[in-house]
Amino acid sequence: MTQSPPNFSLPDDQPQQTMLRDKWAIWESHIPQILWSATPDGGLDFINTRWTEYSGQTMADACPAGWFKAVHPDDQASSLADWQRALSTGEPYETLFRLRGKGGDYRAFIARAMPLRAPDGQIMHWYGTCTDVEDQRRAHDTLIKTEKLAAAGRLSASIAHEINNPLESVTNLLYLAEMDTTPAAAKANYLHLAQVELARVSQIVTHTLRFHRQSTRRAPCHLSSLMETVVMLFEARLRNGNIKLVHDSRETRRIEGFDGELRQVFANLVGNAIDAMRATGGTLTIRISDATHNGQPGVRTTVADTGSGMDADTRARMFDAFFTTKSEIGTGLGLWLSKEIIDKHHGIVTCKSSMRGMRHGTVFSIFWPC
Repeated sequence: MTQSPPNFSLPDDQPQQTMLRDKWAIWESHIPQILWSATPDGGLDFINTRWTEYSGQTMADACPAGWFKAVHPDDQASSLADWQRALSTGEPYETLFRLRGKGGDYRAFIARAMPLRAPDGQIMHWYGTCTDVEDQRRAHDTLIKTEKLAAAGRLSASIAHEINNPLESVTNLLYLAEMDTTPAAAKANYLHLAQVELARVSQIVTHTLRFHRQSTRRAPCHLSSLMETVVMLFEARLRNGNIKLVHDSRETRRIEGFDGELRQVFANLVGNAIDAMRATGGTLTIRISDATHNGQPGVRTTVADTGSGMDADTRARMFDAFFTTKSEIGTGLGLWLSKEIIDKHHGIVTCKSSMRGMRHGTVFSIFWPC
């Protein structure tokens, strides 16, 4: 039986009504989205045949609230809160949730709806769609995993340098201690220095383990501590690149976040800054301080380099996936993923860059709300 949309004003002429309903039936059966409508209080009163084809529920099963049984249990609270917020404010509705299909598998959908208002502004009805975005979500997740693997590869090279240097020192010191025929005090000094170098290796390993530990829930974070972990892993590249580090951390606030993801943002910005100064050396400046944006308290992190800078086209595209100026070593996903993480933490990122004379370089500034 053809379903008809609610509250459609149709002409009094019966043949004209029949023609319009036939057109509706053809249109709603061919459009790929799930179409639905709801009353002002939020009760579903119509859903098209796409819903039945996907979920197995009839319109009678779905209306007014049976459709909610198909929402993944982990997504029910957030999707319901978004819908109630739209109903109370009258603002457009948008949410992402997983819906169960006939076979029991879940796929990701974006649900959107707009209110239809009367001349006096009162909401008469809600009309919405559900769009399957499972394939896009999986592609998105694959890109994130790809960039994380690439980032791990880049960091492993830095870590190898950091660990190799003290290990070489330990080897040399133990050789000297073994060959030395002077009094025991000299040998003790060699062994003490070797112990210091091994402690440094232990510290590097500890920081590395913290870097790759992925938190599963938000927790209070001191951004200066996270940044120190990142900087330690880049010390070899800073020395080899003749890059001076200016590090000024004075924040007192903590933000709620995923520490592993925040480290990844910092590692990307620091790594890019070092790459920009690889040929000429320069100064890397890192500042972390309490800040306020539009009355919201938070923490601001600034990463600045004295590299060659970026032109306008590069600045416009720098957060695009697969855009890179490092064709041989870049994936084009680092800044894209960083922006995703910043947005996830409700942060605001700005970038200034110059290629002029003595004032060349790039500055990234991120405000993280508390």
